[in-house]
Amino acid sequence: MPIKSNRLNIYLIKNNFRSYDSIVKLDTYDDIKKIDLGNIGRFYYIPSRKREPDWLRDFFNDNGDIDSREFKISTVRALFLVRVRINDSNKFFAIPFGGGRYLMKNNCYESRFGLMTTLNLLKNGTVRALDKRTLSTNPKLSREQISVEGQVKDFGFNFDNEIIQSITGQSNDREFGNTITGKGAFSITAKVDLSNVKEFLERCYLTFKQTNYRSDFDWIDKIKSISDSTLVDELNEKLVKDINRSTNTVWISVPELIDSFEISGFNFSNLVNTGLLSELTLNDYIASLDPNQTITLNDLFTNNISCWNNDMAIQYSWSVYECLNAEISLRNNKYCLINSQWYLINRAFATRVNSDFSKIRPFQINLPDFENIDTDEGAYNKRAANHLNALCLDQELIFHGGGRSKIEFCDIITKSGELIHIKRKEVSATLSHLFSQGHVAGELLLFDEVFRAKLRSILAHGYKSLSPSAKPDPSNYKIIYAIISKNITQQIPFFSKVTLNYHKKVLEGYGYTVYLNKIKNTQ
Repeated sequence: MPIKSNRLNIYLIKNNFRSYDSIVKLDTYDDIKKIDLGNIGRFYYIPSRKREPDWLRDFFNDNGDIDSREFKISTVRALFLVRVRINDSNKFFAIPFGGGRYLMKNNCYESRFGLMTTLNLLKNGTVRALDKRTLSTNPKLSREQISVEGQVKDFGFNFDNEIIQSITGQSNDREFGNTITGKGAFSITAKVDLSNVKEFLERCYLTFKQTNYRSDFDWIDKIKSISDSTLVDELNEKLVKDINRSTNTVWISVPELIDSFEISGFNFSNLVNTGLLSELTLNDYIASLDPNQTITLNDLFTNNISCWNNDMAIQYSWSVYECLNAEISLRNNKYCLINSQWYLINRAFATRVNSDFSKIRPFQINLPDFENIDTDEGAYNKRAANHLNALCLDQELIFHGGGRSKIEFCDIITKSGELIHIKRKEVSATLSHLFSQGHVAGELLLFDEVFRAKLRSILAHGYKSLSPSAKPDPSNYKIIYAIISKNITQQIPFFSKVTLNYHKKVLEGYGYTVYLNKIKNTQ
């Protein structure tokens, strides 16, 4: 009987999971059933049950004119686990069906198995889609696709400031089908079924271990995944200490692209009645715990973050650990945690980032210290503007662009063209917002005549010439980022350096000059 082509998502399980049952959330779901399929693998599933969709009750108020018996939904959750003997060691693979992925324990699979396997198989010039993420303390995730196959550069990919999380293109090996996608899972449509799955999975693993990707994608090694379990344990130990010390080197973000229109909110529970949050922060997670609790690594692995859809059902579920981002320095190396995977930042890349950052000089301007009389950042900005005999534009929002976007041009503007952007260094993500704000404002001033007119309308007499009708000369302006910090000698986080370097490069390409000042917080 010929083998049919099947669409499969294949996960490689981490080596520390050594049995089928250790991979599955048996303690979470009490209705999981399992079937051993000879010497091939074990099949886990939850029996499907039909129910009425919530919108019949919540929107239509169980209207009697609508026959609810005509509307039934059910969720399929099944998981097939296979153990394959490769090079004298056992490797476990997971193939979920429906929502079967959520039967797997958090953080049990290799986060870049699918990506690296795909990169080793991609035919040059056949990339159709990719997910990318900025190397930032406030990471931007985006998904892009093109109608004609191309290369990564055709997506406007920034090789210094972004990393690939998922990629889709054509395989150079027809055994893996035509179109392949790699992320955590290796996604294929190929002639695979129960009769040949073990042999196919061995081929997948051997392809994953190859280094073919270096011919076209060598730049991906600017950050390199860590597989040494002893080092991972050491990094996790330091991670937990940093969280309990409330440092600004750890933050939370959604680990994958989601459709915001289908999402109602998030919480740190599997119960919707605990309330929903519009966004995720580390402080909210800590606040959800006992105030006397010391957070452990096991807490990060077992505490869940639920993402609820508009039907008030869980659309996504992640462990807190999967949502953590961190920067850790250890023995003169810089490491980062992204999507539950630790990476070593390539030293050449780190050296270049630090070198470019070191060239950003402070501007000689007499910004006062942040003192006890400053009740907040806004109060400081007003006082500093008066001190400089300048104009405070803090909270002077300009409505411009689609969706009624609100633009704050800068915090302080001087008559000689210094555009000063000020932020307190409270959490790393605020720095990314600061650097982006200066970039957006600089572009609008230079290229958008309508924006310049709006800006001119809020400028006081004596400042209006700084926003002329005609395109201004950027060399007449200085963009100054000013960071308020208790310890002005404290290093800026590495990813914040990456972000600032990127924005500086673009702004100075336009003709501006960019500076970085530090303001001492004496409170």
